[in-house]
Amino acid sequence: WNGMTYTSSNNTALDTLTNAVGCDSIVTLNLTITNSTSGTETVTACDSYTWNGMTYTSSNNTALDTLTNAVGCDSIVTLNLTITNSTSGTETVTACDSYTWNGMTYTSSNNTALDTLTNAVGCDSVVTLNLTITNSTSSKDTIVACDSVTWVNGITFTQSADTVITITNAAGCDSVVTLVLTINSVSDITTTVSGDTITANNSNATYNWIDCKNSNAALNGETAQSFVATENGNYAVEVTEAGCVDTSECVELTTVEVIENTFGSAFNVYPNPTHGKFTVDLGSEFDNVTVVITDLNGKVISSEVYENSKTIGIELDAPAGVYMLNIASESNNTIMRIIKQH
Repeated sequence: WNGMTYTSSNNTALDTLTNAVGCDSIVTLNLTITNSTSGTETVTACDSYTWNGMTYTSSNNTALDTLTNAVGCDSIVTLNLTITNSTSGTETVTACDSYTWNGMTYTSSNNTALDTLTNAVGCDSVVTLNLTITNSTSSKDTIVACDSVTWVNGITFTQSADTVITITNAAGCDSVVTLVLTINSVSDITTTVSGDTITANNSNATYNWIDCKNSNAALNGETAQSFVATENGNYAVEVTEAGCVDTSECVELTTVEVIENTFGSAFNVYPNPTHGKFTVDLGSEFDNVTVVITDLNGKVISSEVYENSKTIGIELDAPAGVYMLNIASESNNTIMRIIKQH
């Protein structure tokens, strides 16, 4: 004022001027100095912030604005801005049968469920649920087995039973499996021997007689409960009952073909079994040899007398079956079985 700069209020400054009538005019300056102000606006915002018409998407502490303060002076404001960010993510879940998320239970696969949370910097965190629902299963395993069976749980069963176990299916869920098990077995594999006849004691089965000395080869056509041996050997029966198969012990028969023989050890009949033609070898020559063939009931099939004979060729003209061969000379006799095959 009048060449003097004041920075504080003052009401003592004087100046002498000349008024309109040419006299001194003393002017006192009543001065009030007010002050400009400055400040910082500290803001934390998510993703963006608009300040004085300007939108900021990143942190900033250099933005300025000049306002008028309460006393009418400039007020310079610096914006100290921190921009934090919202986040998004996916929660991937595989569950069996159902899954509860944020209070909602889902029973089928879903990748559209959303939830908004607050992340570590205080902004929205949008989470998408990527849900796969797999399912538990149940099944029944019906098994009919002979004697024993080892099931999927590693347990060996020897008796019929119903059992339930829970295992993990291919989808990783529970698989409840019910075993309905029937265990069968051959109830009796014993035999009874009477002469040249072996009988299976099990009457509720089917039978297959085998030759133990011939690698357990099946005896052709021998499928009855009883087996009549036509030659010495070692025999057993393969018994089938309720779908199960078991074999009896082998039985040794040593006196099948020849019932009686006084012609000596050289005596032989071959082949036996025969398809009809066979030879009798007496071992030495005999006079007046009578050869009689009968069926098992004693009915005579043929009867011939041979003179001065050592070997005799015979043809049995009869159906397949077992027949009795009676050979007699003046001093010797043989009785034996002959088997006629088809």
